[in-house]
Amino acid sequence: MRETGPVILCLFFISLVCFTAMFYLWRRQRKRYLGIGWWSLYLGGKTLGYASILLRETAPEGVSAFLGNLFLLLALPALFRGTREFAAREGSRSAPAPLGPLDSLIIALTLGGILWISFTGTGTPLRHFVTAPAFIWFYGRVALLLLRRPEGMNVPSFRFAGIAYALMIPVILLRAPLIIMESRLYRDLSPGISEDLLFVTLAVLTVVTTAAQILMVTERTAYHLNNERERFRFTFEEAPFGILLSRMSDGRILDINRVLCRMGGFKESDAIGASTRDYDLWVNPADRESLWKRIYEGGRIEDEEYAFRRRDGREIRAIVTARKIPYDGEDTLMSVVRDVTEIREQEERLRRMSTHDSLTGLPMRRYFIDLAGIAAAQASRSGRRFAVLTADLGDFQRINETFGHVQGDCALAEAVSRIKGQLREGDSLFRLGEESFAALLADIGDPSDPLRVMARIDSVFERRFELAGIETKIACRQGLALYPEDGESPEALLKAARASSKAAEKERSRDTLKG
Repeated sequence: MRETGPVILCLFFISLVCFTAMFYLWRRQRKRYLGIGWWSLYLGGKTLGYASILLRETAPEGVSAFLGNLFLLLALPALFRGTREFAAREGSRSAPAPLGPLDSLIIALTLGGILWISFTGTGTPLRHFVTAPAFIWFYGRVALLLLRRPEGMNVPSFRFAGIAYALMIPVILLRAPLIIMESRLYRDLSPGISEDLLFVTLAVLTVVTTAAQILMVTERTAYHLNNERERFRFTFEEAPFGILLSRMSDGRILDINRVLCRMGGFKESDAIGASTRDYDLWVNPADRESLWKRIYEGGRIEDEEYAFRRRDGREIRAIVTARKIPYDGEDTLMSVVRDVTEIREQEERLRRMSTHDSLTGLPMRRYFIDLAGIAAAQASRSGRRFAVLTADLGDFQRINETFGHVQGDCALAEAVSRIKGQLREGDSLFRLGEESFAALLADIGDPSDPLRVMARIDSVFERRFELAGIETKIACRQGLALYPEDGESPEALLKAARASSKAAEKERSRDTLKG
């Protein structure tokens, strides 16, 4: 009888090394690829199988032979399942179908044969004939899976691994005649040179197939990384918002997409390599310091709005989301920038429509009440005075009926322009009603100041208005109220000014009658 212990021991250590390498690979790539865990189970089963065979010197030969063949046999479905999962179509993470009926039948018959042979004392040749079909079946299916390769992939290591597993089949087939020839030569059924040759060949193929599997993972990882780079590049360039990658140490721009270049008004070729500090981007430099402080403290900011300045000097509003990421081994700031300038301008237009008159552009009554209240509070603290001047225009019903509403609107706009032209710097004009206006005269130092303003307004309304080539006169009745003598609230001041206007109108009427 020839001793195969050293050969089995060598094969055990080779399988153990291959299992360790595959297990380490599984720990690193288990979230990316399915199947590597099953490959680890396959190599672990082979290692346990060879370890069980080594125990035949200390355990009953039938038990060690049965355990060894059992582990080797059960490793085959793990190899097949792992290969099927790894070679599955990209993006498919559904659970694979269980072993088919034929697979299960082959495993069951082989296990039954091994159990019978191991405990009846039958020798090696018959054990080989019982186990060989299962090994050929599964190695053949694995080889076919790898030679076909995943759809859409052209990874050379798949073909290399498929050929290596295919070579397992002739080795197993050649084992039978070698064992028979050696048995006749030695006139017994003991393992011999053929068994050594088989195990050495299987050891070499185990190393080759494991190396091929590791190479498959490496090449497929490179393939996927390349695809991910292309997808990232496409997403980066075609994103509907601006994206910027800048080095945190010095602010150097590492990458920038076209949207952000258009947003900022500069060329991509000029921006890459430059520092964000080279551009006067921030309308408020304190915003930049605040952003960097929060990035260094928390690593990110979410949906913060800032004002920026384009290269042409125009200001824009943008919402920024930024976070610190590793990029090429350096701390990098990835910023996503959305231009909301048009949105904010639209919101401002809507806000103005709710507080300003669309024809004259003047703020309306609610705005007057707010500002007059603020002016009253400030005057109360400082001891200063201010005045409210009212101006009620007349004759517009006649103008609209005679000249039309278009000409009436033109006359109203010109009347407003004449009033505004006589106010002092810092005074504000408001539209309270259809033909009613009010002016807030701030910081009245001399009680005669409002009277001079009223006199200038009276003088400009002495001039006639020209409508459709016809001159016409528009009346402007004014009233005045001083804070705090005539009232301390906006409503009280308006009421006092209106009362003053009516009193002045009655006075003019009496003067007219007397005259």
